Amino acid sequence: MNTSIKNTTGSNDAFMKYAPKAVALLCLLTVVSFTSFLTRGWALMDFNIAVVAALSALVLLLNIQLARGVAINPKKKLLIRIMHRCSYVPYLFGIYLFLFKGFWSLTIMVKSFSIMLAVMSLFYLICGHFVVNAGFQSCPMARLKVQNR
Repeated sequence: MNTSIKNTTGSNDAFMKYAPKAVALLCLLTVVSFTSFLTRGWALMDFNIAVVAALSALVLLLNIQLARGVAINPKKKLLIRIMHRCSYVPYLFGIYLFLFKGFWSLTIMVKSFSIMLAVMSLFYLICGHFVVNAGFQSCPMARLKVQNR
């Protein structure tokens, strides 16, 4: 058995473990960020988070289709190439959520404690964890799929 196909299969199993949860959390994050964008007076940072979360959810959904083999046929090689280039978006966004929005917000609570800040920091930590794992598994999976075709 070819090692790249074997690695792709293992990557698919790990990816399919985290990706659906990551997509659900990213959709929730998109709604929360967009609502915050509208209620806090058009805050640009909330808009950016909402847009990147929606883009990451779309990339992970398309990667789920690739992992299931639904989108793999000769006519869809363009989709595979696009997903190869976009598969790093959820990974980098997950790192941002985990480290900056989650962990750094927890360190800011040393000065002043807030229940809402603690809840949002934990939400970002959990969301970042799932998005980083799904994004990390989708990056080599997309690369190996392109090499095999």
